[in-house]
Amino acid sequence: MKKIILALSVLAISMSATAQKAKIYTAKEYMRDGDVKKALIAINEATTSESTKADGDAWFTRGEIYEQLAETDATALSESTKSYMKVLEVKPNYNKDLIDNKLIRIVQKSYNAGVTAYAGDPG
Repeated sequence: MKKIILALSVLAISMSATAQKAKIYTAKEYMRDGDVKKALIAINEATTSESTKADGDAWFTRGEIYEQLAETDATALSESTKSYMKVLEVKPNYNKDLIDNKLIRIVQKSYNAGVTAYAGDPG
């Protein structure tokens, strides 16, 4: 009886991990379809789950989603930056050149938003 319970427990845990990995894939699919709001919901579920919160790909995807959101909400750049930095925290051997390029792009967007705000240009 103990072996059956143990086997069922292992199965349940592995199914949960697989489900959260699927959330990362789902978030990417929503992004491809242009549905940023649904992508954000899916990726936030993945990054808060015990089974995938240490997954570099989940945090990278979250960074991309928030970067996309920054087109209409400049405050999303901060979350995007945090997500890209978290990638390197949870997976130090992640593609650092890719992360560097993403962070440089965020700096440029932040600079442009600051210049626009300073100039008083609403657009």
